[in-house]
Amino acid sequence: MIVGGLHLVDKSDQQVSEVVNNFKSRGHIERVAAGHCTGEFAQVELERVFGDHHDHSGIDEVIPLPR
Repeated sequence: MIVGGLHLVDKSDQQVSEVVNNFKSRGHIERVAAGHCTGEFAQVELERVFGDHHDHSGIDEVIPLPR
């Protein structure tokens, strides 16, 4: 799992798509909770790739983790 701001807001759409796809295929990441500095396009891409394993993180948000 990756949690935090990914700072992709200033990257091109192509770069963002590559990073997000690599998280899943090469990084074997199963879940992502990305902060606001990740950028809107990146949040959409994370939702597309990770589906219900993508959480928006921010102040006062609670992200339940499996035990």
